[in-house]
Amino acid sequence: MYIQRHGESKTNVDKLFTCRRLDPDLTVAGKQQVEERADFYLPVGLQQIISSPSLRAVQSAEILGEACALSFTTDDALLEVDLGELEGKSQSDTECLRIFFDTLDEWLKGSTNTRFPSGEAGNEVEDRIETVLAFSSSTTLLVGHATFFAILMGKTGMKFAKAEDLFLPRAGAAHYIKETEMWEMIGRAEPAGSSDT
Repeated sequence: MYIQRHGESKTNVDKLFTCRRLDPDLTVAGKQQVEERADFYLPVGLQQIISSPSLRAVQSAEILGEACALSFTTDDALLEVDLGELEGKSQSDTECLRIFFDTLDEWLKGSTNTRFPSGEAGNEVEDRIETVLAFSSSTTLLVGHATFFAILMGKTGMKFAKAEDLFLPRAGAAHYIKETEMWEMIGRAEPAGSSDT
């Protein structure tokens, strides 16, 4: 299974928490980031691409699908984590950042009943992860979002010291190797720890 984070969106540039209500397009730079990633997938032998229905993910899946001569489907299980009251708020706000990372750290330590204020709880995200794992194979490419993929990797064997270590950069990708039950990051386009969604 391969996971691919969408390219840069307008709200990434503006450094806003974005999950469900905001649904920005990719920027010109974001489209280019995904185009540059497409060549990686050509020799992989992908058989399916499944995307979050969010516009920035769909636009990324369209670029990758065209490059790989594959159509794609969407699935709500790949939507970004619902951050509730944090959505639309600045990632420069230290209190918002504290809530964000404290909540993720609690989930990753096993306190999955913890919920983002008016948003999703960890056990709800875990249910979506189980759904995603059930329909994925070694030749599946999942296109989606930073926070959802961070939790997915953290719950399925990715080594990390803190939640920030799990975030893919914009248009970043990773490959799950079933035989070793390990994740392999695929060339970082920007530094790790980019928490924008």
